[in-house]
Amino acid sequence: MAVSDLSAVGAPSAELAGQLNALYGPCGLFSIMTVCVASQNLKTKVLRLGIYFFAAMEWISDVGYKLFHGWQMLTVVIPRT
Repeated sequence: MAVSDLSAVGAPSAELAGQLNALYGPCGLFSIMTVCVASQNLKTKVLRLGIYFFAAMEWISDVGYKLFHGWQMLTVVIPRT
């Protein structure tokens, strides 16, 4: 069973998957931004840069997921002709 099957429209676990995903995004972004703030005083620029790149990846992933999820919901609402 694929992850997309768990959150598909009409799946018995779709509501639970939606609730867990609703927590995952904000908590993940809060966590990585906390690490960014805490890492400002690191002496190694390479590690700090890696943390910043990871934070950027998390933000891009979150935006991409929301766009995909919104598109998926849009295709369910609009009937195909």
